[in-house]
Amino acid sequence: MKPSVTIIIPAYNEAGNLAAATHAVLAELKTGEYSAYEIIIVDDNSTDGTANIADNLVMKDSCIRVVHNQENKGIGFNFMLGWNISKGEYTGIIPGDNELTQEAVHNLLSAVGKADIIVSYIANPHVRPLLRQIISKSFTGSMNMLFNTRLRYLTGPGIIRTKILRELGQTNPGFAFMMEILVQLVRAGFSYTHAAMPIQPRSYGKAKVFRLKDIRRVAGAVGRVIKQVYFTGNVARLRVYRLAQRA
Repeated sequence: MKPSVTIIIPAYNEAGNLAAATHAVLAELKTGEYSAYEIIIVDDNSTDGTANIADNLVMKDSCIRVVHNQENKGIGFNFMLGWNISKGEYTGIIPGDNELTQEAVHNLLSAVGKADIIVSYIANPHVRPLLRQIISKSFTGSMNMLFNTRLRYLTGPGIIRTKILRELGQTNPGFAFMMEILVQLVRAGFSYTHAAMPIQPRSYGKAKVFRLKDIRRVAGAVGRVIKQVYFTGNVARLRVYRLAQRA
């Protein structure tokens, strides 16, 4: 049976990118490989016209929904909001910044159904500034050592079974949200597969990942995951849930 899928597209001041990012996802969803699909655009209290573009996209296609946040909440919060109202068996996140190529969107979505979790990794990291490449590689290596995982990338788009996300509960609202999700679920034994993600330079706006509040949230997220993995028993609870689902 073909899976159903929901893609969350968070957008904060992405007026020049959102339409193209949404059309790239729509093109893949309409291939007939899914029993049902939807897109949920989350406008994170944008100030540049993103909200109007999102509303226009909804009017043009019935599979698109939009949520307008009354204040800026952060990308992790937007993903969590999305998975709680998702209608799909799988829920994924693809940012509205249009950095993913059509090939990247295809690779992510074509892997739906192959595992509990589809983890993306950047196939062409050289398109990003050298400093960002170094920081990203160092962060991934450090987290894999700290949590005994073998993930190729920890902060990119991903697609996960919706019921697992709901069992996980709350997550970090900022930049490190995917790291927090992946580490816990992989340590709990859920299956995963990697999908190559070629990216392209932004044509509008600037990346928002190195804001001071995001750096603080990353540090806080690492501390929380240490507690969840080694002290609170949350990963053990997820492992029990996984085994019960397959009994």
